[in-house]
Amino acid sequence: MGSATAFRCSGTVVTSTFVKLDGTNNHGIAAAGSGGVIFGISQEGSRTAQTPDVTDDPPQAGIAGQSIHVYQDGDYCQVRAGASITVGDKLKSDSNSYATPCTLTAGTREYYGAIALESAASGSLVKVKVAIGSITTPA
Repeated sequence: MGSATAFRCSGTVVTSTFVKLDGTNNHGIAAAGSGGVIFGISQEGSRTAQTPDVTDDPPQAGIAGQSIHVYQDGDYCQVRAGASITVGDKLKSDSNSYATPCTLTAGTREYYGAIALESAASGSLVKVKVAIGSITTPA
């Protein structure tokens, strides 16, 4: 859906999830987790061919030391939904690095990594435009 640049994984990264920069190695990325600054979205393809007797659920984009493609600001791709998503939602990372809508709570700052281009149910893939930013809600 978009272009992507290769980065080396610092640990296991699942396909189509939010990633962050990892300061422990040059050009390294890691699963974004909850609440932090998002760098992009991991590649959609799995690092291994999925067969009936060997599957990773969800599929792994890469493990420590492997390079994967990362969609960055302005790219179009898919991300895994960790909650119900409505078209136009700004999406942040949950603890699994899945997309969840930003919630505007007074006095808080939230970092988002994409804007939803369609509505989606939790557990599905949703089309997004990667858009890195933050929202600060006045107290």
